[in-house]
Amino acid sequence: MRQLATVVVAAFALVGCTPIADPPPPPPTLTVEPTPTGPVFTEGEQAVIDAVHRYSARSEQIARDPVGSDWETIREVAWWPADDNAVRFFQVLYENGWHLEGESVFIPEAVVASRWDHQGQRYDVYGCLRVEGTSLVDSEGNRVGTQEFERGAYRFEVILTPDDQYFVTEDVSEKKEC
Repeated sequence: MRQLATVVVAAFALVGCTPIADPPPPPPTLTVEPTPTGPVFTEGEQAVIDAVHRYSARSEQIARDPVGSDWETIREVAWWPADDNAVRFFQVLYENGWHLEGESVFIPEAVVASRWDHQGQRYDVYGCLRVEGTSLVDSEGNRVGTQEFERGAYRFEVILTPDDQYFVTEDVSEKKEC
């Protein structure tokens, strides 16, 4: 076998050819780091935004099953008046036999420290609430009412209490698309 390899190499040498070498290694793959498409938030701002996401998740969890959910758990993530408003909304769902289907998405755009009072530092979180994947339905699965828009500008007020807890105190539709 060794002699055959030697003969092949000698034959290529005689005719001025060289044996085909292994192909060169492919060029290195470029790694492109994704760049954020929206605003970049500080750690403190992100904590405020996380409070909004916890509030939205809890609200939707209760609204998906207003009969079997403990409405009072909204108070773990919300203070007055947002907590009372949410409980009233859950009551409407319950009384009419309605529930939420789907899930909304809140895309934050800005966090602004708004004011400080004896209860803590308040922040306004502005962004776009996307609800195109949600609907209120009755017990038969029929859609109830109509949505004003599929993407709405929203403002949430969040308070950071002196004992470092975050609560949503307001959720306000800006009554316009985003």
